[in-house]
Amino acid sequence: MKQRKLDAKDFWNTLNQKTDLLPGLPILEIAGPNRILIENHRGVIAYSPCQVTVRVQFGTYNIYGCNLRIAKMGKDQLVIQGNIDNVQLSRRC
Repeated sequence: MKQRKLDAKDFWNTLNQKTDLLPGLPILEIAGPNRILIENHRGVIAYSPCQVTVRVQFGTYNIYGCNLRIAKMGKDQLVIQGNIDNVQLSRRC
């Protein structure tokens, strides 16, 4: 079987196409140690300065840290800011 080399542009185009195939899936973006963006969430289950639990399509995201706060919450987007230590995914079976 012949292998094909992908350049950087082809690689990123391939990744973008795969995420476009399944609209509505949650996207979690970590921007450094102080900010998390979650798209396509289904609401906040628990909230404290040390932990934020967010419902998503297939389970929950648990964000742990200090001085956590919800900076922005909309229908599709949620921004959490603070000193983020750990992010955990708990899947429903």
